Order: sequence, then structure tokens, then C-alpha cells
Amino acid sequence: MPRENPTVKNISFGIEGIFLGLFIFILVLVGLNYFRIISLSFLHPMLAILPQKQQVVENSISNNINTTSTIKNTNTKSNGVLIAEEKAEKAGFSVAWAGDTEDGSGRTILVSRDRVQDIGFPDEFGYFTHKTAVMGILKSFEKIPSSNDLYIILENPINKEQIKIRISTEGRFLDEVAAQFLVDNLQLITSDDASSVEKLFDYFGSEDGLQKIKKIVKPGDVIYAGLYAVLKADKGEIKDVDIARDRNGAIYAEAIVLRRFGGKEQIDKELAL
Repeated sequence: MPRENPTVKNISFGIEGIFLGLFIFILVLVGLNYFRIISLSFLHPMLAILPQKQQVVENSISNNINTTSTIKNTNTKSNGVLIAEEKAEKAGFSVAWAGDTEDGSGRTILVSRDRVQDIGFPDEFGYFTHKTAVMGILKSFEKIPSSNDLYIILENPINKEQIKIRISTEGRFLDEVAAQFLVDNLQLITSDDASSVEKLFDYFGSEDGLQKIKKIVKPGDVIYAGLYAVLKADKGEIKDVDIARDRNGAIYAEAIVLRRFGGKEQIDKELAL
């Protein structure tokens, strides 16, 4: 019988080992390609058709869609904002902040500093001028029991600070007049011969006056409240301010200023409804 050649057997096992190692190497590459750790397309373009795990891609697509949707929602402006911006542009300023995006009357907006500088009328939320005035959005108002006076709650939408204000039918300090309701006509900028702030009426506590307020003042409105205060000065420099408050700590209002494009003319239309 012929003898088995050990050299031939060793060569056979060596070739099998090489093929086995190559096979394992290919499996590793395919696995890395599947999990998107590497891409085999760099070896040959045809290898790009090998399957890859889709979950990451699907999540990425989903995230991109959500991100795009968010951007669209952020950049898409409602008709109300567009109308307000168009009116503001015609008047020579721009809208800096809008509360109710569906309303174009101007009642819920802050405007740019361009108009503020020209008009001399503050246009930001919070207190002004030694806390003698405040700007905020109306959260609520209520009639005070056993009184003709009203409470309104204004809120700074930036820091959520709330301020309780009393609209009194009795005169305060030296002027002895009831609180006034006025409107800032956003289509006007103060000049030598015209003022943007127009008087509407004094509030004396009558039912007619209350109904007028309910018609033209709504939650979400941006309101400027001038407060009853006495400034304390020393050698011409203001050192302190004495703000009048009722027993519940509410500040008394001297004037309530609403805002509309069209001013008093627009308010009169709303009162006629």
C-alpha cells in the first residue's frame, strides 16, 4: 500500500486554514457593514447594495422630519401676526413680541425700539421709572365686592411676575380724579402736533363704564398702567418713591392704556358692537 505523504497533508490543512480565516474575515466585514460601523462601498461600488441595519436610518429620518416640522412651525406666521407686522411697517416700526398670533389689531403686541425712541413711551414688560408705571399682559380682572372699584392682574410673560392693580373710582392725591382709560394708537408716532395716546373715558364705577371695559379689555391684552406714586427727591435727585396701595397690597392705577392700530377710532368700533 502507498504511504500517506505528510507534506501534502500539511499543505491541504494550510489552504483550508487560509480559506477559513478569509471566510471569518469576510463575515466580520459584513457584520460591521450591517451595523453601519464601516461601509464596504469603498472596496467596490457594487458592495453598497449589501443590507444595513435600518433602525438608525429610520430614527434619523424621523428626527429630521420632526426637526423640519418644528422649524416650519417656528417660522410660519399666522395671519394675525402678518397683519400686525404690515401695519407696523407702514407706521415705521416692527413687531417685537406677539401674544395672540391670530389678532392683528395690535392689542397683544410689543413693538420695536424704533417707535419707543420716537414716542418716548416704554415698550417692554415690567416696571418703569422708579416703579411709577408697569407694562404686562392682562390675566384677569374682577369687580371688588361692596365697591365700584376693579382689580386687574397683569403678568410679565418673561418672568411670570404678577402685579395686582386697583382701578379706583375715587380720586387719589392732589388731582382728585378717577382712573382714566386711554388707548395708544400704534399707527401714530408722537410729534409736535400729534400724540399717539388718546383718551377714552374716566371710570366712575357706573354699570355703563363697566360694560365698556368688558368690551374692550380682554385677557391677553398688553396693558400699560400708570400708577399713583409720589416721588421723594433730595437736591433734585430722586431718592425714593411712595406707591399708594390698598389694604390688600394692590397698587392704585392712575391710568390704564390699551393699544390698537387705529386708536380711539378702532375702540369706538368695538364699543358699537
